[in-house]
Amino acid sequence: MIQRISTLYFFLLFNSISLQAQNFLITSTNDTQDLILGDGICDDGTGNCSLRAAIMESNSIGGNHIISIPAGTYTLTIAGIGEDLSVSGDLDINSNITMIGASPSTTFINADNIDRVFHILPGNNVNISHLTIEEGFVSPGNGGGILNEGVLTISDSHVSNNECKLNSGGAVIAGFGGGISNEGTLNCTQVTLFGNLAIGGVGFNGTDGGGGGGCTPGFGGGIYNGIAGIIDLINCTISGNTAQGAQYSGGSANNGNFNMIGKIGAGANGGSAGSTGGGNGGDATGDYSGGGGGGSSAGFGGTGGIGG
Repeated sequence: MIQRISTLYFFLLFNSISLQAQNFLITSTNDTQDLILGDGICDDGTGNCSLRAAIMESNSIGGNHIISIPAGTYTLTIAGIGEDLSVSGDLDINSNITMIGASPSTTFINADNIDRVFHILPGNNVNISHLTIEEGFVSPGNGGGILNEGVLTISDSHVSNNECKLNSGGAVIAGFGGGISNEGTLNCTQVTLFGNLAIGGVGFNGTDGGGGGGCTPGFGGGIYNGIAGIIDLINCTISGNTAQGAQYSGGSANNGNFNMIGKIGAGANGGSAGSTGGGNGGDATGDYSGGGGGGSSAGFGGTGGIGG
């Protein structure tokens, strides 16, 4: 009886270890989901292992995993934002994963502007090497290429042509980190960040004669480091990235309630609200934010200041 229990124990222990430490070789450039989560097998139902399927399976079983990505362009095509299970939009990582491409000039992870490329969730250690992360886009949101909330190490890679923005209004904080927005720990060695863009928003125009809303500028065209973020860069090149100030909004024309003041922009350097009773709202000289236009008691409202 003792021997049988011991045999069963080692069987269960071995299989538990096997499920929690898997090496996956990507065999398809298609963007497909894993068919059966938690079975330790990366299979999209056609016998192939896609990048999304490998990440989904890794997240499901937990532990440490190595994903080998051959040369090719891996384009994300499953639209859908706002979920963290990697079933649509960006590739959400919720386990410890090492991703290894062939080289940054031959292995491309391309989001095709449907969402950012990678989102590393808190509590996870991720290593990325020898690939290019490109054409991520998030609006409104932070981290066009990568949003890191865990511990991320990138080496011998490119982060290029990604974009984040705050689309309109001042109600959310966004437009930070065109290439990477770091809210955790980021270590980069021989990484090139170029052609990334962080765009500020446009405040809502005034209504009923009131002042227009201020808005928030974009910060960190290449990399934005959050309040709790830690960054270590070794032999990296950050060049040709752009952070764009917020745009102004206008106060509305007279419509009976011209004492309504506009809303200030959200987050760091949020633009000032448009004033009441005519004239310009606070301009944004020196702080990159967009000011709201003044409300109007007669005629048209004033124009707010434009960010740098």
